[in-house]
Amino acid sequence: FQISISVFFAERRPLIGTSFTLASTYLTYALMPNRLKDALLSGTILATVGAILLVYVGRLNGELEIGSCLLILLCSNAAGVCTHYPREVAQRKAFLETRQCIEARLKIQRENQQQERLLLSVLPRHVAMEMKADIAGQRKEEQFHKIYIQKHENVSILFADICGFTTLSDQCTAEELVRILNELFAR
Repeated sequence: FQISISVFFAERRPLIGTSFTLASTYLTYALMPNRLKDALLSGTILATVGAILLVYVGRLNGELEIGSCLLILLCSNAAGVCTHYPREVAQRKAFLETRQCIEARLKIQRENQQQERLLLSVLPRHVAMEMKADIAGQRKEEQFHKIYIQKHENVSILFADICGFTTLSDQCTAEELVRILNELFAR
């Protein structure tokens, strides 16, 4: 009885080694996060090492057994490539779509900041913020119909004429003119 068991295991040993190498080779493609060429290289190396070990350690007898093991390992590599390639293409596509979404979001944020700076350059901050809050809370057809009027007690209005302003504006740049006017009205 013991002799038949040892013969049984001796006969099954190359098959066990082949299936282990087969599984390892396929899992190299299926589970490793490598690019296809790296997975192909590692799968080929693993299959080659497995085949060499099967020939020398597993004691494969005959060219038919060696050929069948090599064919199985070759098919394992082919199945791995067929599994790995579509997954890699899908991952690349998902990455590019995610990148495009992030770029679009950043572009929208930059445009919103630019619009807010433009709005604040024209209107006082409290009026601009009130307008933004109203626009955000209203339906599209109701927007821009509100008049922003505030009542103030004790208001002074200054009408002023700056002598020689036309000549001054011809001689200065726009930035210098704004600076001069700001200094004048800040007094």
